[in-house]
Amino acid sequence: MAADLVLNEKQRVAKRKLIEENRIRRSVEIKRLREDDPDVSGGGGGGGGSDSVGVSALFDPDEMPEEDRATIELVSAAYQLAWLPAEQSSASKPASSEAAQAEAPFAEQLGNAGASSNVLDSLTHLMSRAVSCVIKFARGIPGFAELNEDDQFLLLKSSCMEILCLRVACRYNKFTESLALSNGNVVTKATVRLGRLGEFVEPLFEFAVGLSRLDLDRCEVALLAGVLLMQSDRIGLRQPDRIEAVQDAILRAFKRYVTERRGRRGVDWAKILMKVTDLRSIVTRQGDNVLTARFDAAGGNEVPLLFMNIFCDPEPPLEPVPAKPEPVEPQH
Repeated sequence: MAADLVLNEKQRVAKRKLIEENRIRRSVEIKRLREDDPDVSGGGGGGGGSDSVGVSALFDPDEMPEEDRATIELVSAAYQLAWLPAEQSSASKPASSEAAQAEAPFAEQLGNAGASSNVLDSLTHLMSRAVSCVIKFARGIPGFAELNEDDQFLLLKSSCMEILCLRVACRYNKFTESLALSNGNVVTKATVRLGRLGEFVEPLFEFAVGLSRLDLDRCEVALLAGVLLMQSDRIGLRQPDRIEAVQDAILRAFKRYVTERRGRRGVDWAKILMKVTDLRSIVTRQGDNVLTARFDAAGGNEVPLLFMNIFCDPEPPLEPVPAKPEPVEPQH
């Protein structure tokens, strides 16, 4: 296990940033609790039988076992390194012609998309990037790299769509009851019903609504993605016991984080854990229909366009590639 805790430079930078974000978040939450409940003090909650949440109930990494703290930090850093570039690109992306049509009906935008012979190539390209992010995330999970290659492949294949659905659900806005798309637009459940992916996206909307009520932070989302990845009951695994050991380590750290962050609201842990079952059920029932959808000539662009905008993160800016030097002719 010692090798799992050795961080490279990118992971160390991400870890330091995560620790600083946690420190700031704890300070903000402590301030909020004190404003909401004058009885909350630095030493704990109110009286002996009080149900108020004291500062001591907030997440404190210094009071957590080293192994659990390392698991939380490594999984969170892996998630951040896998997807943060795309999120930053989305935040800094200038308004496009698609974004300028945000107020137009979504179905109308689909109709104006026009026929494109490259639409399936674009879908393949974008989905390849989405899958590569999941692979990058998996490589940062403690213990994943030590599994045999067949089990690694099976875990990735089984969990990829579930993790992507989790990320989609995290883009749900509970105030506008809409889902943010990667092209800058938003879509509601009513407009999704007009498309051919309605049977799949509607259950995902319902899942997103329930997930939004739990108010997960980035660390909890990362740990939830880690649990989805390391499911030891996937059919065909060669070494399920080793995977279960990694899964148990993530679950133990995850539960401790949730309990200490949320105080006495222990019921939240059970609700969060149920989201694993919900996501697996959605993907099992509907995921294959999406991935194997046939794009006929009558409406061939609708599924790829909607699929790309919902499930694919915006592409981060490419780093300049140095020009390949011209071969030098040998002098005689």
